Amino acid sequence: MYEAIEPKLGNTVFKARKDKDNNIISYRISPADGYKLHEISLDVPVLEEETHKETGEVRLGFTKSYVTAGANYNFEKNERRIYAEKEV
Repeated sequence: MYEAIEPKLGNTVFKARKDKDNNIISYRISPADGYKLHEISLDVPVLEEETHKETGEVRLGFTKSYVTAGANYNFEKNERRIYAEKEV
């Protein structure tokens, strides 16, 4: 069961999943209304049209859905680069 909690990242909605002893197991992170959510695993490399080789550029991936993170995820380091960006 998920319970709404104070967001740990700007422009997001956080819900905590807890175990039977009320310890947080994981977080469900969604973008706030009017925002989209980035997470590094959604990024895709840009390919050259003719050779299909990577150009070295990356197209950032976003979702209007949610991502999850374990209870021990370090939001200070944020290695998965989870953040919300205003939808245009």
